[in-house]
Amino acid sequence: MKITLCGGGSWGTAIARLLSNKGHDVNFYIRNKSVIYDIKKNKENSKYLPGAKFENEINLTNNLLSVLKDIDIFVLAVPTTSSREILEEIKNYLGENVIIVNLSKGFEVDTLKRISEISKEILPRNSFVALSGPSHAEEVGKDIPTT
Repeated sequence: MKITLCGGGSWGTAIARLLSNKGHDVNFYIRNKSVIYDIKKNKENSKYLPGAKFENEINLTNNLLSVLKDIDIFVLAVPTTSSREILEEIKNYLGENVIIVNLSKGFEVDTLKRISEISKEILPRNSFVALSGPSHAEEVGKDIPTT
């Protein structure tokens, strides 16, 4: 499966690592070039998720629009306050069959909309799912199962 994950914090890193280590073709968009360099050099995101090593190759980029073509899933792992901006940025580049997976929680402050509602407004033809649970990035990054 070809996946683009947007957001290089601890939760985004944990999920990108998990997907990559499971053999998926992962594009990992991180806006901070120093974090990209760190992952390339050390095979981990030392700033946000130290000790969680990437075992497989992962495509790291700070150019989001360059990694939207021919993907199956777009994972949104940015703070809720950035969700609308990212979805607006990609709306003309994302295929209608791409599933949007949201990892963020919360409401948009100005509108009190959930991210699912924002996504439906901006990308009405794309399927939307939310991934949540009792887990923490630190646990997922170390392959510790949760229930």
